Amino acid sequence: MSPRAARRRPTAAPPPAPPRASAAPPAAAAPALIAVIDIGATAIRLEIAEMRPDGAGRPIESLHRAVNLGKDTFSGGAISRETIEQCVGVLRQFRQKLDEYGIADDRRINAVATSAVTEARNSEAFLNRVYVATGLSVRCLEDVELSRLTYLGVRDLLVRHRLPVASHTLVIEVGGGTTELLLIRAGHVTFSETYRLGSLRLRETLETHRAPAARRRGLFLQDIERTLQQMAHSLPARSAACLVAVSGDARFAASRLFEGWESTDLARIDAAAFTAFADRVSARSVDDLVTEFQISYPDAETVGPALLIYAQICRAFKVRRVLVPRTSLRTALEIELAGPSGWSEDYCRQVERAAQTLARKYDADARHAEHVAWLAGRLFDAMRDRHRLAPKHGFLLRIAALLHEVGLFVSNRSHHKHSQYLILNSELFGLTRDDLALVALVARYHRRSPPLPAHPVYADLNLEGRVTVQKLAALLRVACSLDRRHAQRIRDADIAAGDDRLTIAVRGVDDLGLERVALREKGGLFEDVYGMPVDLRAVSAHGEEWTADL
Repeated sequence: MSPRAARRRPTAAPPPAPPRASAAPPAAAAPALIAVIDIGATAIRLEIAEMRPDGAGRPIESLHRAVNLGKDTFSGGAISRETIEQCVGVLRQFRQKLDEYGIADDRRINAVATSAVTEARNSEAFLNRVYVATGLSVRCLEDVELSRLTYLGVRDLLVRHRLPVASHTLVIEVGGGTTELLLIRAGHVTFSETYRLGSLRLRETLETHRAPAARRRGLFLQDIERTLQQMAHSLPARSAACLVAVSGDARFAASRLFEGWESTDLARIDAAAFTAFADRVSARSVDDLVTEFQISYPDAETVGPALLIYAQICRAFKVRRVLVPRTSLRTALEIELAGPSGWSEDYCRQVERAAQTLARKYDADARHAEHVAWLAGRLFDAMRDRHRLAPKHGFLLRIAALLHEVGLFVSNRSHHKHSQYLILNSELFGLTRDDLALVALVARYHRRSPPLPAHPVYADLNLEGRVTVQKLAALLRVACSLDRRHAQRIRDADIAAGDDRLTIAVRGVDDLGLERVALREKGGLFEDVYGMPVDLRAVSAHGEEWTADL
């Protein structure tokens, strides 16, 4: 069996044994209640949902309160004391609502904040005040987390509706402060990026500079065009068959353009009709929009710029159809709560493909990287009782193995350091800054010096993070040693962790001299971390040890 076919991923615990035939059928589990709180640029939203054992969710109550976070951050760079207290008041009401539903366990609450809080100079003070006043622990979403949640929110929906696989599809979420962009083809995310372009950010920037109302649409277009040039430069595609528009402003447009919107989960709109509507809305004043469409002033302030961004993207990439799902960021947050951590098999494949794409960019030896990743996975599983790390760490070890030699693109000299730099300064879909730092450090320590407290990035970790890097780097060093020749010779091996040593019994290879030399060079970190040496043996197909290898 090839290493690719035999590759083992860290898996979840096996399912429980089925009940005996004579046993009475178990009572149906009561649906669990969960809650998500989204602190955005213009509003704070609460959604309470009923999650069933099969993972399906059904919203049962939603609350929405307008706030001025975006106005403060995008115009002045900080959240005012008045706005902080306004948000605290809203969140206290939401906490009371959670208490009414009996949702007190923090593990059933997913509270997040987006760019209006993340970019504020006093974001930490804001989060601390919220926690003191309400007990709610709010996390600021990084750009990569927003991309992950955007994908998570639309993934199943697009599969059910048979998204075209032969063409590129853009998934765009225009928020108050940022625009999330994913490029999908054949079900795979091939590109992701976050741009500092948002509906409220556009408006607040122009109001700060006192731009005349008559000129605002033209200035909007100029700012949008600058971002479109960045997109065109970075995107590997020049056109897209359809655009998936994920935002409240897009849903507003769908409610006006798609007959039967209330009874569907995905509206399909001709791009020409969508852009014409966007042009009409963006040309109207806020007062006119409030009067004509009976929407609130905060919504009227953002809908024009947001739809204009979507329209210009449609034009720039020759989009023929716009798809608007009913899903939102809160949908993805609910999915995240329902699952173990959002790290599904499909999601891991997306992250892995992003790593493979990066490795190809830097001409890394794909066969060697894949084989080392397979070996590292085998070692991770064999040492599970010793390292006591989560399955996610095994996956991050695999990503580090796929990328450990990208630094050779820069120079053969100190290429492990170049690998760390390239990984840290790359965008890998699905990995947070902390994940990326761990991958970069494990890749760096696949050779030469072991981790030292004076090393940049490593020095910033806490004790738990440092130990995790050491555990994973030690495994990667052994895996690299086993493919020292870059020839993928070791394809059949029994790996077992005993009381005093790790034994690797290799079949089908009678000369392991070079691999033993590599282990003597690199195995010291493994022995330091795990307190045992590595015993590499060549055995016959029947298990007898060969002695010809000295």
